[in-house]
Amino acid sequence: MNKYLEQFQEEKIEVVPFREEGFYEYGKGDIVKVESRDNGELVLFKQEEPEHGFIMINYEGYEICLSMPSFDGVIPTTFIEDSKTALARLPEWLQLLEAKDWLDRKEADLAWIEVSKEGIELHFVGVKVNAEYGAFFEKDDVGVWAFEGLC
Repeated sequence: MNKYLEQFQEEKIEVVPFREEGFYEYGKGDIVKVESRDNGELVLFKQEEPEHGFIMINYEGYEICLSMPSFDGVIPTTFIEDSKTALARLPEWLQLLEAKDWLDRKEADLAWIEVSKEGIELHFVGVKVNAEYGAFFEKDDVGVWAFEGLC
């Protein structure tokens, strides 16, 4: 078990409910849907966001979010297992990306991990430049994970 997988505890997963598109006020504790930007102090327009679960993981001295689909407050076992796989294989996958010159840790940091029915995506952001990209890993029919490409 590695230091990332050790942090994964199912009871620490939080579920975020579905949020419809619209204006939301963020300034006073709870996030509240409002009719327009004129109705509050810090009002942002947000796109529709599906229900999902997430857990924060300490990565190299800062926290990253690992998110996974959730349905009616329940995260299917397959997504729990894939989340554990993402954390267990993270050092190996980062090493692969560096070996292929697809990742330079002096220029990009891991920002978040997203598990979906399609696979696992590691999201990176630029350290010195305004950039974002992902590395996508997919499971084949027999359950073997492989690098699929950059996105």
